[in-house]
Amino acid sequence: MPVEKDQPINIWEIYNDKLINMSKIKKNFHTLNNVTPLKGKYPNCGDEIELYLELSHDKIKDISFKGELCMISTASTNYMIDTIKGKTIDDAVKIIDEFIKLMKENKTNKAYTQIFQNAQVFEKVNKLHGRINCVLLPWNTVKSILNKTRCY
Repeated sequence: MPVEKDQPINIWEIYNDKLINMSKIKKNFHTLNNVTPLKGKYPNCGDEIELYLELSHDKIKDISFKGELCMISTASTNYMIDTIKGKTIDDAVKIIDEFIKLMKENKTNKAYTQIFQNAQVFEKVNKLHGRINCVLLPWNTVKSILNKTRCY
């Protein structure tokens, strides 16, 4: 992610074609039967998310969402689902931690470079603090679910 944090940026620069297209994906926007959603909220933007997470034998079998989200949060949720679906709980939490680090610090462990090859969709968002929270809302919400279900 080549954008330096101290370079000025126009808010409209973060809305690239890939982000816009990722926000339009509808395959993950639905409820899951017999799954109680965990709700997340970012009041500064007005984003409210309901994440539905179905686990099977320590793996994320299925994950979906509903809610009222801005374009950035919607794109981020779709990206997150595609990134962690099918992973074990431990692997998903590691991926989530690395993605949060990538967004906040603009760096990640080299082992995750391949996993985050499409994260450039959000490359300029880290320059706008409030928008980082839009990106991280679904990641933090699902992480709280996974941390509650982990066996230590």
